[in-house]
Amino acid sequence: MKLKTQIKTWGFTVVLLIEGILFAGGYFSYNILNTIAAEEVTDAVVSEEEMAESGENNTAQYSDDGVEITESEDAAVTETEQAVKKPTWQAVGNNYFRNALFIGDSRTVGLSSYSNLKGISTFYSNTGLTIAKLMKKAIVPKAGGGKITVEQALTEKQFGKIYINLGINELGSGSNEAFLASYSNLIEEIKTLQPDAVIYIQSIMKVTQAHSEKNVYGVNNAKIQERNAGLETLADNERVFYIDINPSVCTKDGALNPEYTQDGVHLKAKYYDLWTSLLKSKAVMFK
Repeated sequence: MKLKTQIKTWGFTVVLLIEGILFAGGYFSYNILNTIAAEEVTDAVVSEEEMAESGENNTAQYSDDGVEITESEDAAVTETEQAVKKPTWQAVGNNYFRNALFIGDSRTVGLSSYSNLKGISTFYSNTGLTIAKLMKKAIVPKAGGGKITVEQALTEKQFGKIYINLGINELGSGSNEAFLASYSNLIEEIKTLQPDAVIYIQSIMKVTQAHSEKNVYGVNNAKIQERNAGLETLADNERVFYIDINPSVCTKDGALNPEYTQDGVHLKAKYYDLWTSLLKSKAVMFK
């Protein structure tokens, strides 16, 4: 009985020892896990503090309205900036002029009637037209009858290109400075009404040498040359461009070829395509 008791006692002791070991082991494991977790939290806090000190956590970019720009959005902005197209001059065909508008005086009237752009481009032109009259004079035919002003017409239809040829009727009045100021204001008004259009300032076409010497109403080639030099300065070569049309119709002396005209000012019908041929050889494309 004593042996059994002893065995039982010993067995109980053993069990107690085993349970003590297990309990101690569990306690020890629990403490180890807690210690490791605490060290990881500490490391994370230290890492964030180190990043803040080194500036690594302050690289975010924000738009003007305070929205954070992601890496993909930032890349898209960069690609857009790189995709900005630059204007280049090149030759084009008739299709280029399908969304083009020509604005001008009696010379542009002839262009609309006799050139190979008739029926392709749109023309807002009138005999005796000046910069001062352009926007307010009702010269644009309206569907169903009647006419509206150029200003109203420009609010109703958008164009891709606008060619302006004005100035011959202003040569006898005003200073060069006043003329250029009026022309510049006109361009700004057109830019507002036609925000997507490329604008071409065409030079004032010269007259024949004989007509220039008569100096009727102050129309002479020296004056035209002065005005053209000023017109060229109005081109920003980004959206507004200057084209000298005189090489297409003038002699080596710089005057309108007398063979191309009957009155010394306006082209004969068959020579208007010389003008359009030059325009087709000098068109702006964005690449």
